Amino acid sequence: MKEELKSEERANVKVIRQSKEDTEDRLKIAGVVHVQKFDAQTGQWLPTIVVPNLVTNTGRDQISSAIAQASAGNANYVAVSTSGTTHSAGSTTLTSEITGGGLARAQATYSHTIGADTYSLAYTWTATTGFTNVQQGGTFDAATAGRMSFVSTFVSVSLNNADQLALTWYTRVT
Repeated sequence: MKEELKSEERANVKVIRQSKEDTEDRLKIAGVVHVQKFDAQTGQWLPTIVVPNLVTNTGRDQISSAIAQASAGNANYVAVSTSGTTHSAGSTTLTSEITGGGLARAQATYSHTIGADTYSLAYTWTATTGFTNVQQGGTFDAATAGRMSFVSTFVSVSLNNADQLALTWYTRVT
């Protein structure tokens, strides 16, 4: 009888073999920021600059929280800076964040098509004063302070009164 149980137990055991591909982390997060300037004097949008986007540790945490918790904060506030600080995945703030002159932190427009692996956050600021060296942008989960999820450094942009700066974060989660 004991032998029969062993035989029956063996019949119910399934050996699952995984390929290397099945055991590797296949979740990848990558993104770029499109930087555009509208020149109020010429009435023209200047060529778009595309720069890579660094996902911070907080950004990864927020994505994990969004998957696991329905109450996670959404990183849909955007800000710009005049700092040239080099950021790392551990960065939590946008050094020299601009807080006035028409370039203060704002809530971006979120866009996503169901079933697509990309979403975007877009916002266009209109300068109410002059700025030099606007060269970084970041996304946050609050209108003030909050946690920075993404940060990008781009070619320095100078803005005159009434010039516009448009940033669109495209994030792909695969």
